[in-house]
Amino acid sequence: MALTRLVRKGLITRLANGVYMKGDEFDQRPMAVEVAQIKAKRFGKTLFLDTSDIVKSSNSSTETDSEQTVVFTIDGYSSSFKYGKTKVVLQSKNCKRRAKT
Repeated sequence: MALTRLVRKGLITRLANGVYMKGDEFDQRPMAVEVAQIKAKRFGKTLFLDTSDIVKSSNSSTETDSEQTVVFTIDGYSSSFKYGKTKVVLQSKNCKRRAKT
């Protein structure tokens, strides 16, 4: 409840469920990969990144007109969340292995 009041007053900005940023909507928003790292760390998961993940994430933050999905590989259970108009999927590395076979 207290975080909601701070968001309404404009003291902090809600980026995703459980992730807030000090400042207002005019500050530069972090890339989706940065928010994914915060969410993964918060739940004790490891985010595995390669160059293509970072490029996809930076493209999703610049193209705000259309909805996009960005997928990152993690250890542990899969989950997803919305970051602006981007759906960020934290996919278990075991799911990718099953998909290849």
